[in-house]
Amino acid sequence: MNTELRQKLRSVATEHAESHPIDMELALTAGIRRYQWKVLSAYATVTAAVTMLAVVMLLTKVGQDRDVELAAVTVSAVPDELEVGESSVLVAQLTFSDGSTAPATEVEWVSADPSVAGVDGSGTVTAVIPGTVSISATQSGVTGTVIINVATPPVTGVPTPSITDLATPPVTDGTVITELVITPSIVPTQAVGGTSVLVAQLVYSDGSTALATEVEWDSADWKVAGVDEAGTVTAIGPGTVIISATQSGVTGTATITVAQPITGEPIPEPGEPIPEPGEPIPEPGEPITDVPSPIPDPGEP
Repeated sequence: MNTELRQKLRSVATEHAESHPIDMELALTAGIRRYQWKVLSAYATVTAAVTMLAVVMLLTKVGQDRDVELAAVTVSAVPDELEVGESSVLVAQLTFSDGSTAPATEVEWVSADPSVAGVDGSGTVTAVIPGTVSISATQSGVTGTVIINVATPPVTGVPTPSITDLATPPVTDGTVITELVITPSIVPTQAVGGTSVLVAQLVYSDGSTALATEVEWDSADWKVAGVDEAGTVTAIGPGTVIISATQSGVTGTATITVAQPITGEPIPEPGEPIPEPGEPIPEPGEPITDVPSPIPDPGEP
């Protein structure tokens, strides 16, 4: 379009707008409405696309979540060897089918032999007696295990007194030690895991006494009971053992008995008949049908 024609059309349009202002207003309104419609249409198109993309991503994630399953439970123990009375905290970790891992939060702990080592709900294992035991952790039907070794405490032994020690006990302020007494000399029967504190006392030739301050404690059988340097005795397994204390070549002893764990059939309540050997023991609440006849009084036929 040449310049003359363009100027002529612009002049005609200007004159028409001045003489007919309402046509100009209608044209502007129609233009604005067309613009608004285009904007709304574009917004709706973008919104629909974003919504569709979000739905696709959500469905994809749900599908992936359904495919991921618990594959293994791994249990670790540091250290995995304990001495009697020591404790260690076990850690369980979950491994999923996609290779990801996470700490086990709802694990169930079980010891294959609580008499060797027990484990609580938080995974803390405590050594009881020497031996080897398997500790398992289970979550969502998947189980992992770890082996715990409980070592026998080292045997220190009682030092053999020299000839000089046997001939002449050490002299203290002009007196000599004649006896070492342990209190109590007979420790009340202990259950496995129980403890008692022994006290060693020195008796001098002039009749005076004093606490033994440099005493060396020892157990004749560490499988039954052990003793530390403070005189604390810990029951380990059933049996009877002699605990000794030595100072300056003079030795005293005490005896401790560790009870056998109670197992087997329950003891009948007072008034209940005692079953014969081989007869089954009725369950609580079960009627007793086989009751022996009473013994007749003298003179009755």
